[in-house]
Amino acid sequence: SPWCNNAPVAHISSPAMNATFAQGANISFSGYGTDADSDAIMAYAWAIDGNTWNYNQPQASGQASFTRTLSVGTHTAQFWLADSWAASPIVSVTFRVVDPPVSALSATNTTIAPNGQTKLSWSSSSAAGLATNCWGAGRYDDNGAATPAFPDAVVGANGSRLINLDRSATFYAYCWDAVSQKPSPDPKTVHVTVANIPVSALSATATAIPKNGLTTLNWSSSSPAGLATNCWGWGRYEDGGTATPVFPDMVVGPNGSKPINLDRTATFYTDCWDSLAQKPAPNPKSVYVTVCGDGRTQLSEECDDGNNASGDGCSDVCKTESVACTPPGPTHGECKDAGGNIITCGSGVAQTTRYKCDGSGAVVVDSVANEPCNQGSCDDNKWQETGN
Repeated sequence: SPWCNNAPVAHISSPAMNATFAQGANISFSGYGTDADSDAIMAYAWAIDGNTWNYNQPQASGQASFTRTLSVGTHTAQFWLADSWAASPIVSVTFRVVDPPVSALSATNTTIAPNGQTKLSWSSSSAAGLATNCWGAGRYDDNGAATPAFPDAVVGANGSRLINLDRSATFYAYCWDAVSQKPSPDPKTVHVTVANIPVSALSATATAIPKNGLTTLNWSSSSPAGLATNCWGWGRYEDGGTATPVFPDMVVGPNGSKPINLDRTATFYTDCWDSLAQKPAPNPKSVYVTVCGDGRTQLSEECDDGNNASGDGCSDVCKTESVACTPPGPTHGECKDAGGNIITCGSGVAQTTRYKCDGSGAVVVDSVANEPCNQGSCDDNKWQETGN
């Protein structure tokens, strides 16, 4: 009977019919042939979407295989082979390359006050209609783990979570679908800034003034988060009354100044806040202004004799003055020993009686036992001794 050659048969091992691949995946193409006449397979050929892409000589495995990355869409792969006498029928397989999941992550407030609250919301979907899932994590700006953030588990394709923060942090959402089975390479992120309370300052051009004297109060504020700020101020006399006039009883702006006359010592305060906190800062700034002449030595005052006159040992701005004693004479500045004998100042001999000037310039006895008499020294009340 006449001899008849049987054509070889082509088989595609991968991809499988109707398979789905994620965008960017390396798709494996593999095929082999069988021959009823046991003829050797001499050549393999592939065509992807109608374009001949690969033509192989026989390989040791008896298969023709390669990998390729394809664009999103539906594709057809064709495969055929030939022995030394005839070619096989063409076989084909259809498969899909799909987009990665579409995902989103947002926060209701991306700037909050310390220990404030925001709501994180996430979602995902597949353009190919595949099932999706998401998982989330967070990290503080100082590199600590931001907890609680999302639960440490799959949180579903869509969800939300309320979270309180005491410092700024970045949150991430990883979403994947039933094809990739792994988190997407581009996680969505959202940064939440925790803004500190405004930085504020309050000062006075003079913190010690004469009675009915003038000082100027200066205040300023700024927000570390760059938010709008505002300040309000008030004052209180040391005797408990409200120090007025001070700042106007109204918002005075983030920066400003106000000249003020005082007849009594008072403390002034300023509270500053920003458009986020909407309330005064918990640590208002203060400045203490003393009024010279109230009889009490305070802050930068060196003395306070209860009046605003100068030339009496205490000036009108409460600074000490050197004054000459009246009446002058040998008794002024003299030091005596236990027997009443005058001793020379500077000798280091112990004294029992010393003379000094009081606030009015009169000579009075300053009895300090066993204290050396030193010429030109100042006594306990800082009056300069001018005698020997």
